[in-house]
Amino acid sequence: MDVQKRAVLLKLRGLQIDRIAKLIGKSERTVNRYTQDIRHPKNIGANPLPRNATGLSKEKAEIIGFLTSEGTHYKQFEDRLEFHKKRNKHYRRTRSRDVIEFSNEDSVLINRFQHLMQAVYGYKPKLRERGKIFIRRTKVIRDLLSYTDFGSRKWKVPEELFNSSDDIKSSFLRAHYDGDGSVYVKQVRVYSINERGLSQMRNLMLSLGIETKLYCWKNVNALSLPSRHIPAFQERIGFLHPERKRRLREAAKLIGAGRGNLQSYRTF
Repeated sequence: MDVQKRAVLLKLRGLQIDRIAKLIGKSERTVNRYTQDIRHPKNIGANPLPRNATGLSKEKAEIIGFLTSEGTHYKQFEDRLEFHKKRNKHYRRTRSRDVIEFSNEDSVLINRFQHLMQAVYGYKPKLRERGKIFIRRTKVIRDLLSYTDFGSRKWKVPEELFNSSDDIKSSFLRAHYDGDGSVYVKQVRVYSINERGLSQMRNLMLSLGIETKLYCWKNVNALSLPSRHIPAFQERIGFLHPERKRRLREAAKLIGAGRGNLQSYRTF
C-alpha cells in the first residue's frame, strides 16, 4: 500500500500523529503533510453544538448558576509545535486558550454539573483535580460566555433570565445558592464581592415573589432572605446541596413553629 494512503487510513482509525509516524517509518512532519486535510475522528470539539444547546433552557440556566457562584474564566497559555502547511515546517509557538473552571468538593453537585453538561452540550467534562472540572471546548465556552463572564467580580445575571419562565429562573437561583448560599435559623444568605450581581439577583428573586435585602460592606456584600420568605424560598428554589437542604428544612420547621434562636445556630 502507498505510504501516504496508509497514513490517511491510520489517522481515520483514530491513531495519533506520533504513532502513525512510527508505524510508517516517516517523520511527524511528513505525516502531517500527508494527512493535513483529514480531520481526526476523535476531534469531537469540531462538531457543531447539539440542538439541546440552543436557547436558554432550565438545564443551561442551572449550569450558568453553578458557574456564577463557583466558576471562573481565564486564559491558559501553552507552548506547542504547530505545522505550517505552506512552509512545510514545524514552529514552536505560544498559544492561549480559554478555560472555564468549576470548583466544588460536594460529590452531589459535581455529579449534577457533569450530568447537565452532558444533557445540554453532549459533553461530560472530567473531574481532573479534587473538586475541579475544566471546560476547554471552544464552542461550549463561547456559548456560555454569550450569557455572562465568570469570576467573582465579573459575573452577572443574564438578561435572558428576566424574560424567562419561573422554572428557568428558579433553576439558575438554586444552582447559585448551592454554590454560595448559607443557611441560618431565620435567614438564608448569599455572599459575594459582586454588588452588581447580587442586586440583579435581588430583582430576579422579586420577580418570583420573594423579597430580599441587600447589605453592602467594604469588602463583601450579602443578599439576605428574611425569615417570613424562607417557606417560599424552600418551595420555589430550595437546595440540591444535601447539608444545606437539610438545614433549610429545619429552618422552615422552626419558623413554622414560631421559635428559634439565631445565635445558637451555626452557618454552613
